[in-house]
Amino acid sequence: MPPLIDYEKTGNRIRFLMKINEITPKDVQDYIGLSCVQTIYHWMSGISIPKTEHLYMLSGLMNVDMDAMICGDRDKYSNQEKKEKIMTIVKVMFNNEEM
Repeated sequence: MPPLIDYEKTGNRIRFLMKINEITPKDVQDYIGLSCVQTIYHWMSGISIPKTEHLYMLSGLMNVDMDAMICGDRDKYSNQEKKEKIMTIVKVMFNNEEM
């Protein structure tokens, strides 16, 4: 079984990050350019999650990496030592760009 995202926990995390950054759903709507604020409420309640480009925009708005917004069970499927080696190789291959 592949790793899964927990929508409810992710929604709670997004809500928490918005609160500590003093960002309202309307702020997010305007920043991303969504036509409906209800989308953000759906994210916050765990009904849905932001698509990748919205997560990327939110990460900048909320001053965190995209991974900090997503909650799931990936860690129980990953090999931390292998992950660190791969990230080192990726950084070298891409001239130490921020990951």
